Amino acid sequence: MEPRQKRALTAEQADLLRQIPSVDELLAQPGLARLAERIDRNVLLEVTRTVLAEVRAKIAEESRLAVAALDPASLETRITEMVEQILSRSLQPVINATGVILHTNLGRAPLPRPPLRNFAAPPRSTAISNTISKPVLAASATFTPRSSWND
Repeated sequence: MEPRQKRALTAEQADLLRQIPSVDELLAQPGLARLAERIDRNVLLEVTRTVLAEVRAKIAEESRLAVAALDPASLETRITEMVEQILSRSLQPVINATGVILHTNLGRAPLPRPPLRNFAAPPRSTAISNTISKPVLAASATFTPRSSWND
């Protein structure tokens, strides 16, 4: 990570930086005081510090920043918007089909290739005699011993 270079601030930028309200001053605003009752104070502190850091960065980048943006009421609005965005519902409803995959054996591990080749081969018919001496047709699959699976 390369070190940040400090640039010399103009007198106007230094004056704007001094006009930024403190974190405590912002948290004392009525809207943020009500918000602090609803959410964790650490979340509110972090968002407030983030907003103030953004304002400082904008002042450092450009010397012409609207003084209205430094007003505690406008900063309070920005902080409230960020908190609402964080707290907004970000999860989407989904259908959990995990049980279908697991319990129908669709999620089994893949089989080695030699047994798969045997399943893909068409079945052969053979005549089998039963006790009545009547030929019966039955499908037979070729058995592949485990020792030959590593082809």
